[in-house]
Amino acid sequence: VNYSRFGAGLRGGSFRITRRGNGYDFALDRLQYTTDLTMIGRLHWNQVAGIVSGDVNLVGARARGHVALAWGERSAGARAIISGSIDGAQVLATCPAP
Repeated sequence: VNYSRFGAGLRGGSFRITRRGNGYDFALDRLQYTTDLTMIGRLHWNQVAGIVSGDVNLVGARARGHVALAWGERSAGARAIISGSIDGAQVLATCPAP
């Protein structure tokens, strides 16, 4: 975890970390880990419950959408749940938690 309060995306954009209550808030500002997709939104890491959750808007050259993300961070093999819509199509997926 980056505790410096600021960071950069792999391919562009930035994020800001703020201590809040039981954990940390992550504000994503045009964050890019790939060249074709930008993320704007917020995540909250609840350290007491061991859960990360948030809402992210996705903007790309070929697609737009909004997803909610959530995962537990205390167990090996944890899975992230992703739900929302991309280009009007409903999305419900899981993947290994970050």
